[in-house]
Amino acid sequence: MSSSILIINDPSVYSYEKILSEFIAELPSKSNVVDIFIVSEISSSNLFNLVLSNLYNTIRAKANDLGWDYKLGISVIFNQNLELLDLSAYDSVYSSSDVDVNVDSAKILAYDSTPAKFSANKENLPSNSVGQYGTVACGGTFDHLHDGHKILLSMTLFLASKKVIIGVTGPKLLTKKKYQEVLESYEKREQNVKEFYKHILASASIEFDYYEINDVCGPTGFVRDIDALVVSGESAKGGEFVNNYRSEKSFPILDIITVDVVGKNEEDDDTYEGKLSSTDIRELEYKKLVE
Repeated sequence: MSSSILIINDPSVYSYEKILSEFIAELPSKSNVVDIFIVSEISSSNLFNLVLSNLYNTIRAKANDLGWDYKLGISVIFNQNLELLDLSAYDSVYSSSDVDVNVDSAKILAYDSTPAKFSANKENLPSNSVGQYGTVACGGTFDHLHDGHKILLSMTLFLASKKVIIGVTGPKLLTKKKYQEVLESYEKREQNVKEFYKHILASASIEFDYYEINDVCGPTGFVRDIDALVVSGESAKGGEFVNNYRSEKSFPILDIITVDVVGKNEEDDDTYEGKLSSTDIRELEYKKLVE
């Protein structure tokens, strides 16, 4: 396994598009792990959402243009102390020239001071703050964990100060999914989420709880002490259902935080226009299986 990391300062101010292009173009042919480390802390959830969506979209698009397939794992590391990150674990380290990285082997890339597309409006964004809630939940199938999943999971972590609750859809609710032959097991899907969180956390005092979802509400239907639920734009109605159910049980109503993930949702809850969804990935895996 070959891994590379690019360290940038503040993508809420600068676009870094030129650097991202150069970084992806220089990746070793055997790379399968690509990390972007954001040095500056982000405290606004809406700004964080914009930054994440932009980075994942931009990097994936440039990787696709250069012939990298969906197996290239991309992760954005945020609100962590760079000094606690083990850079020696990476095969190659790249850094934007506006960041001071104490690694002799790091390749410095000159950054373009072109403003980020959303930088002019960022102060006017209504938003939740980092660590605003004690316990935050989200749920999903998380099959063949992709960029959209990572944004949803990252926002859940961003908002929590004490605990993150993750509901992973159980097999009983997935019998109508396409390409069942290559649908990952519950254990594999849960493990992928755990590994993602471990990967993007250099240090954290957050507690993680995992539950199998076998109904509409999942853990939000029986765990009383939850403060907020993170959903994608297409799952907002599910958040309303959860709160109605919790109200009937005299549970506290959850704040529903809606996240823009990657692209536009179509017929499936994890299908995004122009992006590889879990269904798309399963289709590719299935074709390999039958060829």
